[in-house]
Amino acid sequence: MAREYSAGCRDALRERQDLDFAAVMPSLRSEAGAGLSIEACSWFSTYRIHHRAAARFRDRRCFLLGDAAHVHSPVGAQGMNTGLQDAYNLAWKLALVVRGEADAALLDTYEEERIPVAQRLLRTTDRAFQVIVAGGWFGRLFRTRILARVAAFAMTRETVRRVAFRTISQIGIRYRASRLSQTHAGLPDGAPAAGDRFPWLKLRLRANGPVEDLYQRLDDTRYNLLVIGQPAPAAESLALGDLVSIHEVADDPVNAEALTLSLRGWSLLAQGKPDADVDEVLERATALEPRLVTSQLRLAGAAENRNDYDKAIARYRAVLAAEPGNVVALNNLAYALADKKGLAAEALPLAERAYRLSGQAPTIADTLAWVHFKLADVAKALPLLDQAAKSAPANVDILVHAAIVHASVGNLVQSRRYVDAAIKADPKAADRSDVKALIGKLVIE
Repeated sequence: MAREYSAGCRDALRERQDLDFAAVMPSLRSEAGAGLSIEACSWFSTYRIHHRAAARFRDRRCFLLGDAAHVHSPVGAQGMNTGLQDAYNLAWKLALVVRGEADAALLDTYEEERIPVAQRLLRTTDRAFQVIVAGGWFGRLFRTRILARVAAFAMTRETVRRVAFRTISQIGIRYRASRLSQTHAGLPDGAPAAGDRFPWLKLRLRANGPVEDLYQRLDDTRYNLLVIGQPAPAAESLALGDLVSIHEVADDPVNAEALTLSLRGWSLLAQGKPDADVDEVLERATALEPRLVTSQLRLAGAAENRNDYDKAIARYRAVLAAEPGNVVALNNLAYALADKKGLAAEALPLAERAYRLSGQAPTIADTLAWVHFKLADVAKALPLLDQAAKSAPANVDILVHAAIVHASVGNLVQSRRYVDAAIKADPKAADRSDVKALIGKLVIE
């Protein structure tokens, strides 16, 4: 009855204005169990959630941003990033107007672009918060027993993970309705539109030049004009002085078509389109231009997910032909050759190079150790795995590999510790075939 009483009182506590620590102790004990013991409370305060936004973010020379413009539940951890984006959106516009390089009307676009973001944030966080704090027996059951399991299952789906990442990271925000965003008619479906976040790409920005990280080339303190498949205009003709940086992609029809397809594919991905649609476009792009590194890496990963390691290996080799020092391709190719194709000798120099270039990163050390293990060189594999497990104690792959290699030389106690650590880090690790086989061996021996 004590648990029922305290649960029933919990809703009443929310309405009280004179809450103290003694009043909430019954509810705390009902949630945590009778074993909870609290000796003293040195500080206690109430925190009340508000969901509201200013009707206007600008009134003449006054601007509101961050918590001054919108307050909401901390659900989703969106508050700080939203305030930072408010500040960034306003800062560059304000700087141009103050320096006399833009009309004051530019400042009106600040609230045009940011108010919809704030309103959408309030709607989503308010709904999520209402679910989390819902009263009544069903609300408590859903919050404590059902929600976590539903969320865990949902996050096993690639589409859900992608949407969640784009929402929480806020890279999915776009300003297509802004007066600053003007998209030409006639563009194909899925093409990037004005107001979208530009996709992260690696592009060849000059004929026979290297493939470069576009984000590293773009200067976010200036406008950036990206010209694909046609001559770039002279900077003087734009009359923007040093406010614009011009990037000309090689005037090569094949390259231009490949890049256009690549842009379309990554734009489809950003819009949450099905993986098959994205990969179809990227495959056409890489067929025209094998040096599209980012697209090749995505397609290689998709091939691995289908257990098509021949295609994955071919794509990793294509990446290394364009970028011999690409650590991801070196590492993944080495692992595929050693573990899936029995070519550990060929994999070893690739894994060693990735290890050096990565600064001895734990996941890369794991691959190098696994290659040594496949070459029956356990003496070199063990210290690499032990150090990697120490640096990344929640990485299941590293822990499982360490357990397997230790078991192979009779270090069964240490092997069991690594198995237990892997299952603690992720209970689903117990369902892995290599873990099941290892547990069976440990039990027998």
